[in-house]
Amino acid sequence: MSMTTDADHQALDLNIGRIVELYIKAGITLAVARKDLTRFFGESPNPTVASDLQEYLGGLLAQMRAGDLEPAEVRADLVRLAALALMRDPDFAAQIRPQHL
Repeated sequence: MSMTTDADHQALDLNIGRIVELYIKAGITLAVARKDLTRFFGESPNPTVASDLQEYLGGLLAQMRAGDLEPAEVRADLVRLAALALMRDPDFAAQIRPQHL
C-alpha cells in the first residue's frame, strides 16, 4: 500500500484549497469544481464509488455555498478523503456514501 508523504499532503491541500476558493470567490460552477476535484481522488474501477464521489462532492460544495459548512472544514475533509483514496484505503468508499453528507 502506498503512503502519502508530507509533500503529497501539502500539494493536495494547496490544490484542493485553490478549487474551493475559486468555487466560493470566482464563481466557478458546481460542475467545474466537482470535475476539478475528482482528479485528486484517482480513478475508481468501481462505478458505484465513482458515482458516490460525484454525489458527495456536489453535496459538500452545495452545503458550503449555502453557508452550512465553512470552506476550511470542506477543504480539510476533501484533503483527508483524497489521501485515503490515493492510499486505496477501504474506508474511503464507506465515507463518501451519500448518507455521510
